[in-house]
Amino acid sequence: MALRGRRLRRWIALLVGLLGVLLLLQLLIRPAAPPWRPSAHANAPLRRELPVSKPTPIGSLQEMRRFPADAPEIRVGLLLKNIYNLQLESQTFSADGWYWLEWGEDVNQILRSQNLGAEQMVEFANQVEVWDSQIEAETADPQRAENGNFYQLFRFSARFYIDTIDERHSPFETVVLPVVIETRPRQFALSSSAVRLRADSKLGSLTGDYSELAGYSLRRNWVIEGENLYDLIGPDDDEVYSQISFRVAYGSEPWAAFMKWILPLIIVMSIVLLAPSLESSLGEIRLAIPSTALLTLVFLQQTYKAELPSTPYLTFLDELYAYSYLVAVGLFVLFLWGSNRFEAASEDQREAVRQGINRIDTVCQWGALLGFAIVALLAWIV
Repeated sequence: MALRGRRLRRWIALLVGLLGVLLLLQLLIRPAAPPWRPSAHANAPLRRELPVSKPTPIGSLQEMRRFPADAPEIRVGLLLKNIYNLQLESQTFSADGWYWLEWGEDVNQILRSQNLGAEQMVEFANQVEVWDSQIEAETADPQRAENGNFYQLFRFSARFYIDTIDERHSPFETVVLPVVIETRPRQFALSSSAVRLRADSKLGSLTGDYSELAGYSLRRNWVIEGENLYDLIGPDDDEVYSQISFRVAYGSEPWAAFMKWILPLIIVMSIVLLAPSLESSLGEIRLAIPSTALLTLVFLQQTYKAELPSTPYLTFLDELYAYSYLVAVGLFVLFLWGSNRFEAASEDQREAVRQGINRIDTVCQWGALLGFAIVALLAWIV
């Protein structure tokens, strides 16, 4: 009875420890700040936060480094009505909405002299699958705004490339979806008329009513003004074009990501960590548990990695899997050693050998559990 009572207390203590690890993971799961890194060709990008839902003027932005202060300007606004078909493995997403351009007489004179239309002034720099996209002007000719400037509204449906995806905290990552607009004709380049893009001062939230993504919540959106340098795009020299990037940040739902990816791992590892509680005399049963768990872990991780792009680093969940592999292999070796030692012992020594193996099992069991908590903490903060 005393032995059974000790085993029961041991199992209860182990389950309490597993719950402690579970709570630790829950504390670690917090919305991460959206990553932002300038592209390799961007020069002196300027950022301006925008609200998620309440339209608020973005105010004035600083001057860009290369373009002169009196350079002709095109004001650009954007509204993403629908955001859908996010595919992280291919780093693409689809979006529908509108963008609008407003320009003054100085830019209009350039258009007339070069025989350019309003639809030729800008392009989506990160657009992919052009054959499956659509851009249409709402009116045949530009309209006149109240301030005398020219104004043209365009409706678009296109697929875009995501330049940077930071998966270090995956599956609790934040994904930043960019829509990059850049001046198109050579006449707008810095070496020619130096026409630059500026965000519309009345620009509010970038997202519309149908911008929710399954499994993600909308965090924030902002605008980056910058310049794009093309190396030797012309016959004689490099060329610089004005660029403006509209960015929307989505964060994964922590509880949904936890239930989908973390909970199955915890269930498998709970069974593995409870295996040392079995009597050392049950060698075949003990050996079957970590070997079966290894196959399950491989399947779970491959399913998880199939939804992500390749990364040169380990994600948060990858590090948990790596430690889980180590624990499963370690316990398999421990059980193999214990089973061989128990079978090699004589009848009068088996009880002492069994107790010694059980003590070693207990130490390894709690050490593995403590290590799981430490690895989870370091994987998140490092």
